Amino acid sequence: MVLLENFKGFGKIKRVGLLFGAILLWSVSTQAQAYVQNQEGLDRIKKTPLETIYAQTNTSLAMPGEYVYFSIYCLNAVTHRLSDISKVGYIELIDAQGQSLIQQRIRLKKGLGKGELFIPTSFGSGNYKLIAYTHWMLNAGIEQLYQKDLVIVNPYQGSPENFTSNDTTFTSVAPEAIPSSLVGIDNNKGNYGPREKIALTLRPLKSKLSVGSYTLSVRELAPEMAPPTQAFTEKAQNRGQLKKYVDAELGSFVFIPETRGALVAKKVTYKDTGEPVKNQKVLLSLPGTEFGVMESETNETGVFFSYVRKAYDTDRLVVQLADTTKQGLVLTDIRLDKKPSFENLTFSDYKVSPSDKTWILSRSVANQIENAYIGDKKDTLNQIPVSGDYANYEIETYLLDDYNRFPTVKESLIEVVPHVGVKIDKKWHHTIWIRENYKSGKFDGYVNLPPLIYIDGVLVFDVKKVLEFDAEKVKSIGFTRERLQLGGKTYKGALFITTKSGDYNEIIRHFDLSAAEYPKPLPEKRYYQQAYGKDPEKEKRIPDFRRQLFWKTHISLAQDENIEFFSSDAKGTYELRLEGFTDYGKPVTMTSYFEVK
Repeated sequence: MVLLENFKGFGKIKRVGLLFGAILLWSVSTQAQAYVQNQEGLDRIKKTPLETIYAQTNTSLAMPGEYVYFSIYCLNAVTHRLSDISKVGYIELIDAQGQSLIQQRIRLKKGLGKGELFIPTSFGSGNYKLIAYTHWMLNAGIEQLYQKDLVIVNPYQGSPENFTSNDTTFTSVAPEAIPSSLVGIDNNKGNYGPREKIALTLRPLKSKLSVGSYTLSVRELAPEMAPPTQAFTEKAQNRGQLKKYVDAELGSFVFIPETRGALVAKKVTYKDTGEPVKNQKVLLSLPGTEFGVMESETNETGVFFSYVRKAYDTDRLVVQLADTTKQGLVLTDIRLDKKPSFENLTFSDYKVSPSDKTWILSRSVANQIENAYIGDKKDTLNQIPVSGDYANYEIETYLLDDYNRFPTVKESLIEVVPHVGVKIDKKWHHTIWIRENYKSGKFDGYVNLPPLIYIDGVLVFDVKKVLEFDAEKVKSIGFTRERLQLGGKTYKGALFITTKSGDYNEIIRHFDLSAAEYPKPLPEKRYYQQAYGKDPEKEKRIPDFRRQLFWKTHISLAQDENIEFFSSDAKGTYELRLEGFTDYGKPVTMTSYFEVK
């Protein structure tokens, strides 16, 4: 069977530009310090506004097994509107000793991002901090970073002495609702029963002035031991005290903004000598189905850095010298930031009291029940559009199971795949060639240009090993006959080999390539939304102890927004909290409350 398909690649085959490339000078150390080296660079840095971040979370109190949802708003520190400077943000969970327990990378699209933090059972009870920032913000110090208190209560571990009190009064009283002059909520009633439909309408009260980006959270009100949530409107009152531009001068150190995507930096040395790979072109592969290849170049110290501009679904980065089988490289991580110390953060002083015992026990049991039925309430991942290296090329693909099987890729190419030739010269050098493809049909021969070869998205140059590769592991072989440019060289087409397992780590090991871990941004989710009425018999057998009834990010309010969700079996007071920013940078916070009885 012959399949004509568009192979999913990652990025375009072309040279990746470097931000501020002419104005920054990299140091020799593994801290990857970038210094301003000319007046042009200094002027450019001083004219680029800094950023601030606001993060709305669904709770300020969490227990093991729960998720803390967050919605990120990255703002221009001068205009206070959503920033388009940074394309990547970060959020960290810091314990009371100043140690970072979780760091997650977040894609920012026009200043907006979202994600979640999972709280494992290994985290003890205590006071924590959520810190959110961009690389560019680090130039202004820790005061510029977003900070939010978070209390974790772990009933599976004993609470430390400084986290308990003798208070015997348990309170969970709804505070006064916060109104907004820009956004209104129409709620059909104030009290609901278990598993009852709740219908809301969010209304822009001032037409175009109300349009912006907002997040709505509906969650059970936490008891008093939870830190109060600082409203965006309250926090924004202090934004005049934050820095608006970088304080820099010639020779000063700056943190690089991730303006085109996530930054990657490595120092490359030869494995046998330990010497740096100086002033050499290197190719960076992000393997997998949605693969990509980028180019970069090392400097005098063997350091390169480059942007990963697009979405990818791999946490491995393969680095190799261009167009050679001689690899044997060692990769050393280069820090693109030198974050301020978190040791001097001021933490909240919220404590657990004996009166909280019943609530903690009830919520712990409810969480265990909910987790037991997680298979019936699954979240789904949003598919991120990928425009790959070969998205616009016609790929002719052959499934090897449709033909007689041969021992190696070499025999498979010769016997199964047309228009692909294998040559061995007098010195026993192995080469692969793809035929030219002229539309006139008058010429269909080979040209003296090799193809690019990918196995599970890993770019490989060792043709002999490719030809000897076990064909029993191969699912398909495809090719394109277009001429391609990579690393300053021209190639005749590309050969795509896909294994049955799709395990690119095996390919990396087989070809003795150098690879490093590269943390990918969080995938975007569509959270499960409970509904009732479709299958009553099944629904009544599944318990429902949700505390988070609804969560939706990036609501524009260009018009009325109708929202429906269902209450759960968990009775109590629930908060509807809407926060965000208008298109012209005005913060909005609005809350209201209802009961489930």
